[in-house]
Amino acid sequence: MRPIKIGANVWIGLNAVILDGVAIGDRSGIGAGSAVTKDTPPDCVAVGHPCRVIKTITHSEMPADEELDEMWADLHDFYYQQNTQLNNL
Repeated sequence: MRPIKIGANVWIGLNAVILDGVAIGDRSGIGAGSAVTKDTPPDCVAVGHPCRVIKTITHSEMPADEELDEMWADLHDFYYQQNTQLNNL
């Protein structure tokens, strides 16, 4: 079994399957339900079964690292609030 390599700031959709030995490049997005059978480059959106690159993201379209950090923090806070509300029912 070969390790899977997932780059920094990668978003992977629900129920995506990533095969052994596949590398996903930094700042990429993998669509929900996709089957990643081969390496994907950085800065792209890939979807499908098998997964294929449908869009390359240019640096002008990307948020700055500080914005990404803030987005992850907001997402963490959102999930924390949701879990707190569920636990208080």
